[in-house]
Amino acid sequence: VAPSKDIELLSKDLKTFLKNKHFVVEKYLKDPLSYYCSALLVVLPTTYGEGLSRVALESGLLGIPVAAMNNRGISSLFMDGILGEITLDKEPYGMTKIIKKIIDDYSTYSDLSDLTYKNLADKYGDEASTSSVLKILEKLNTQ
Repeated sequence: VAPSKDIELLSKDLKTFLKNKHFVVEKYLKDPLSYYCSALLVVLPTTYGEGLSRVALESGLLGIPVAAMNNRGISSLFMDGILGEITLDKEPYGMTKIIKKIIDDYSTYSDLSDLTYKNLADKYGDEASTSSVLKILEKLNTQ
């Protein structure tokens, strides 16, 4: 799932190769739930680091393993090693290797969904977020 302009940059040969390997390349939609419902694995091959990867967070909360390129926005989600796998290798082989690792041991990754949900909810849920904001405000008031 990517912006239309990024999909347009893919060569016809690459699109055909991905289709033959059962990869689905779709343009981004505002309601990605249909993609999550059919996904066994989410791959985030980007080095672009948003503040907190919403796709990785949503996938983890839904119990879908994630294979991702390490970047500043995603590394904290993988600190406990329960969301999926990340790679520092920017070459396609690095991503391929962690996808294969997840697929080869899929039951281990899919069995962790309760633990993954609890971990992510504890760190990034409403209560945790509110608590963090209140701590910051308390510090500002004491200065």
